[in-house]
Amino acid sequence: MKKKSMMRKIVNLSPLVDVFMIVIFWYIMFSNQNLQNQEANSQIVIEGLQQEVKGLEENLEKTEVAKGASDEYIEELLEELKRLKEELTEIEGNAAVLTTENEKLAALLEQEGQYLVLQLTGGVEKLRILEVTYEGNLERITFTDDELQTMQNNLEVMVLKYLENNTRLSVLFLYSGNNSFAKDVSAIGGVLEKIQKENYFVYTKMNLTKSGI
Repeated sequence: MKKKSMMRKIVNLSPLVDVFMIVIFWYIMFSNQNLQNQEANSQIVIEGLQQEVKGLEENLEKTEVAKGASDEYIEELLEELKRLKEELTEIEGNAAVLTTENEKLAALLEQEGQYLVLQLTGGVEKLRILEVTYEGNLERITFTDDELQTMQNNLEVMVLKYLENNTRLSVLFLYSGNNSFAKDVSAIGGVLEKIQKENYFVYTKMNLTKSGI
């Protein structure tokens, strides 16, 4: 009877993970499109300024050779030319930054399957289960009150194993606030925060009770 009760408490992760990944993918796509638009607009401004600079240079040459040319007018043209060149240099620098950020986002979009999902199940029974899902592979860590430290050690080894081959990893920790021991949640969160101090990865903790899932 306990096994059937336990199974009812395990939340189906597939829809939640799908939603989580779709939100992240949508945000990256939106940012990528925004950067592309800014980059295109910057290129248009650069081309316009280049035409203005070219026109001023031609006018300056004509004015310098023309008889009775005004020194004051020539000075104004030189100042305007200097200002336009400085503006052009600044915009070209900003365009280069946008291009770099756009390339980074494009590379990020090409990366898949870098989501590690942890779910604490088993509720407040004596035997609790921590499910670890990555790229469709499921591993389980079972533990009791006396095995809390052992669970932490095993979890640390497991997360570090996935981090070895992933420069970008998102870790999602799921639990039910109404059906989990606070000490279990704290112990798992403590391990992830400890690892995060020395390794880069995105860490999100979600209380399924508050989320209404």
